[in-house]
Amino acid sequence: MSKTKLKKIVNQLTSISAIYVALFAVVASYAVGRDFLVSPFVGLGAYYSWRIFVGDIKFRKISNFDIAGLLVSGIAIYLLIAPFEISIVRAVIVFLIGWGMFQLFEGDIGGGDVRLLTVAAVFLNVVQLLAAVSLASAIGMALGYKLKIKRIPFGSLLIVSFWLSFWIVRF
Repeated sequence: MSKTKLKKIVNQLTSISAIYVALFAVVASYAVGRDFLVSPFVGLGAYYSWRIFVGDIKFRKISNFDIAGLLVSGIAIYLLIAPFEISIVRAVIVFLIGWGMFQLFEGDIGGGDVRLLTVAAVFLNVVQLLAAVSLASAIGMALGYKLKIKRIPFGSLLIVSFWLSFWIVRF
């Protein structure tokens, strides 16, 4: 795939409104039989996830507001149905590791990526977290090699990998 073709696909993806993504998530949540109260929070999580995805691709920035919205929607889903465990200790450990990497390799890893990893660590177990980071890293390396670019919007890859890992990896 050429850079121009990829740029066209990226432009089409980033032009999709986060509202549409949220509405699709709400409908899909109802379709799979989620509770009436849970589906709006699934939509809210999808809304903030899409904003993170688009913001990282377009501006190379992950907004604190979007990360906070993702955290709040995740906590609401947990309180309503609790199908997963929450771990503050795991989040603190991931933050400390990420912060250390940010300090050592500033410019190679962004602070938004560290904050996003920390929020994901609250909700994902260790296997899911490692699977998501591994998938995002592998895709990032493949894209970087294929397109001959050095800086990949890693937060966009992470948010997609987190959702895939959350719904697919069940250990």
